[in-house]
Amino acid sequence: MVSMTAGHAVADALAKLGVRHVIGMAGSCMIEILDGMYGRDDISFLTVRHEQSAALMADAYARLTGEVGVCMATNGPGATNLVTGVAHSMMAQSPVLVITGAPMMKDTFRESTQELDQIAMFAPMVKWSVQVRKPERAFDVINEACHVATSGVPGPVHVDLPRDVLNETAEYSENGAPAHQVRARLPPPPRGGGGGGGAA
Repeated sequence: MVSMTAGHAVADALAKLGVRHVIGMAGSCMIEILDGMYGRDDISFLTVRHEQSAALMADAYARLTGEVGVCMATNGPGATNLVTGVAHSMMAQSPVLVITGAPMMKDTFRESTQELDQIAMFAPMVKWSVQVRKPERAFDVINEACHVATSGVPGPVHVDLPRDVLNETAEYSENGAPAHQVRARLPPPPRGGGGGGGAA
């Protein structure tokens, strides 16, 4: 077992899944993820000038390589700017992992700065929209999200990460295998159905 913050666990999970590039705009709520990528040779952060470009680039990457494209944005306006590209990924059946930051759990439902129900916003245009509420679940949820994105009919998946959860430390398996590489494929979702919301 190894001890690390949930933000570092997210970066580690992505790298172990073979993700080489995360595309997005930096924001304060995702500093722990960026810190987790800093200095690594196996994963990098590609900065764009607008979040919509990040979502469209992740879609293009997924289509051209057959691998999961990853885009990331801060909460509120950063997340809303991803919407057009994410909807495009759903229509194009592109396996894209959408990561958004969120306000601290203690500030949820208190109209904090840039607070928005991002789970509900993304749900109609992704296969799965989920918020990580416990730091020890960060690594596994990223694995599961990539599994869902690539199983059955491919499509985008949304993972929402509150700032305080990303900063918390938990114990993780040092040699955890990427979950989506060993599980059976999921059937396609019912036609016309959106991804349900959830928490982990």
